[in-house]
Amino acid sequence: MATNPCTAAAVAANIYNDCISPATAGLQTLAICIAKTDITYARGTTQETKNIVPAITLKQGKKPFVIKTESNIPYETSNTVQNADTKLFDKTVNVVLPDFGAEVSSMVIEPMCSNSDGYVFILQRKREGDGKGSFLIVGLEKGAVVVNTDTNLTADATRGCATLLATETGAPSHEIYLYDTDYQTSKETFDALAALADYSVVIP
Repeated sequence: MATNPCTAAAVAANIYNDCISPATAGLQTLAICIAKTDITYARGTTQETKNIVPAITLKQGKKPFVIKTESNIPYETSNTVQNADTKLFDKTVNVVLPDFGAEVSSMVIEPMCSNSDGYVFILQRKREGDGKGSFLIVGLEKGAVVVNTDTNLTADATRGCATLLATETGAPSHEIYLYDTDYQTSKETFDALAALADYSVVIP
């Protein structure tokens, strides 16, 4: 008998794919990136809410980056893998910047590559649902540090722009989500954070 939609309780009881609203792969084009040291937050305390953050607050005077990419598969190959030895989770975010130039280099690439404390990314999954699995946060626990940058000047796939690979290593939580009440409320929280940015990288 199908569930409508899938619920965490149902999946925990029976790992069985028979959902009217199935999971959907992929990420939306717009993401938020914030220096880890620039934020404050609180997580839930129960088993059901410990991987949920209802709000992220920026410290006074701090700003996020907003990155929007119109590539066919935004943030392709971003993933979470468990380390077999530590049993902790390593998470990667693969960002292809959709523009290049002096300002992008000085205001985005260089600060991100030199920040050893890492960044917090908020990525939008394609499935909206009830919002509990819509706004994925990477880097909240250990910081996602840029470990590689590659600018292939002649690559059509990246339009000659830089690719940044940020990795959060040894996170105790598999996934953490920005969520408050429902999808619409969570989206308003996401949009309010994005509105604080003073520099966006956007494909025309």
